[in-house]
Amino acid sequence: MGREEMLKHIQAPTTSVLELLIASVMTHATTEGDEARLGFLLDRSIGKIVSGPTVLQSCTYRTTVGGGGRLWQEMLDEVLDEEREK
Repeated sequence: MGREEMLKHIQAPTTSVLELLIASVMTHATTEGDEARLGFLLDRSIGKIVSGPTVLQSCTYRTTVGGGGRLWQEMLDEVLDEEREK
């Protein structure tokens, strides 16, 4: 929605109070650089992050450095062991 189209929508008599409130908060948030107002709108429109991300599977590998590709072989062995256990 362009600026002119937004202004027409805001000035229309059928515009709801909620839309006017959101437009007012957004205008003040962007013109004054108010992060709290912008955060308020985003939290209510998108939703707050309630908890951290869920880790579906965690893998840790030993990071021994050596010649002959030992690191890759150890990683491959661990993955294959996990697959055999399933």
